[in-house]
Amino acid sequence: MGPNKKPLAPCEQRTKFLKNCMKDCSNTFWEKGENDPEVDEWVNKNKRNLHDLSDNEFVKLFQWAHVWSGGKNFWDTLRQRVAERFPELVIYPALRETLNAFEDFAGKTEEVSHIRKIETIETIERERKRINDELSKLLSKVETRKKGFDKRIKSIIEGLKKNDPGDSNRAIVQLPGVKNLAITVEKISIDLLSNVVVPVRDAFKEGFIAYDLEAKLRGSLSQNDTRHVVESYDYYSREFMNKNAARDSLKFEIKKGDKSGEKQLERVSQRCQNLYQRMREGLSNRAEFLLQKKSQTMEDAIIKLLRSETDQIAEMAKECLSNYKESRIILPEFETIIQANPIELPSNLFNLPEPKEKSNSKWEKVGTEKYSYEHDTGTCFEEIHTEWSTRDKKDWVSYKVLELPSADGMAEQWTNGISLAKDSLWEELAIWISDAFESTLNQYSDALIHFQKFFKEECDKQIMFIEENGEAEIEKWNEILERLKETRSVYNKLKDKAITKDGV
Repeated sequence: MGPNKKPLAPCEQRTKFLKNCMKDCSNTFWEKGENDPEVDEWVNKNKRNLHDLSDNEFVKLFQWAHVWSGGKNFWDTLRQRVAERFPELVIYPALRETLNAFEDFAGKTEEVSHIRKIETIETIERERKRINDELSKLLSKVETRKKGFDKRIKSIIEGLKKNDPGDSNRAIVQLPGVKNLAITVEKISIDLLSNVVVPVRDAFKEGFIAYDLEAKLRGSLSQNDTRHVVESYDYYSREFMNKNAARDSLKFEIKKGDKSGEKQLERVSQRCQNLYQRMREGLSNRAEFLLQKKSQTMEDAIIKLLRSETDQIAEMAKECLSNYKESRIILPEFETIIQANPIELPSNLFNLPEPKEKSNSKWEKVGTEKYSYEHDTGTCFEEIHTEWSTRDKKDWVSYKVLELPSADGMAEQWTNGISLAKDSLWEELAIWISDAFESTLNQYSDALIHFQKFFKEECDKQIMFIEENGEAEIEKWNEILERLKETRSVYNKLKDKAITKDGV
């Protein structure tokens, strides 16, 4: 709006927006009207008097727009996702700090009470040495496990990236949860090929008009991505790749310095790059949409994988710590760890290598030149004569070359881009799984080190209490444990509401 223009009144502004809507969405109204007489009747009734559109008619238009734009589907899906995961999305974040603080407090309180009931200094010293030795051994095993897991994950991901079913199956068997991940990734790849790449390829080969391709893509891509892909297809197919040319590759070869030819080559290159860019965006957005739809499945698979590993850590703690109760106090619970670190799925996976301009040189005619030569005349008295003639002049000539693939060639490049994206997805998942596992083990290691220090300090205090007044201290801690038991009952009820049974 310029500095001298006044803002429109609300009613005028609404009329302007409605007119723009009718203009921009005319194809949509026409298409919907074919299948729904009510839409057709509404358009015929109101298209010429939008300035007098009643509130009821406006609400009806708004409701249709809510459905046609995908907004209703979006909110329905969002409500469903929130309902399915309400505990960890709403309840747990509000209670996480409280639950963690109580668990830490209760564990330490129970362990202190155990120490306070020891009546001799000799027993205290034995307990202190036992805990120190056992925790040092467990810390070493946890570190070894962390290094081994990272190596295993990398090996498994490499197996999944290969096309050999044998390698993939061996990778799937090695870790629980990987099979579901592999199935999800493969389904996404197939969807992108079937619903995006193949329709565009067939459009080139069959010479579809833009509207036909739009109808094919509308169910798979967003309205914005569909429009962009269809527009770039329309320009490219009409100017350079008609139905006949689509079956063979196109080669443009322009001499360097040919201004007109170079300008044409640049135009061809821009149209091609735009097509590839729009395909890249469409594939990326479709993949991200599918990943979000499958995110719960993928998270379940990864959590299952991590749970298996942390269960092994818990077993190691049982083996290393002679008192099983200590292992439960020391190690943080898996559910609180994994819910505190939500999974972030990778984005911008697709790299479609578009045709690039190349240079080459040819040895060819560049003009003519005069040259002299000598020849003899006469038989008895020879004379040498010099003659002049013309011949072709050759030199190395530089060319700019752009070779555009056929429709099948483009589809093959886009398919390869999807395969590369699949590999990138596996690599990203490997990094996430390794990072999540390392984060979990770091919390375990920190808990072990903290408990080691805590136990030493409490043993030192108990020696002092024994020397002063041991019986009174024991009585006090018995009362504390009774109160703690009551509080833990409330804690367990809160925890059941805040954390789902599967920890996801």
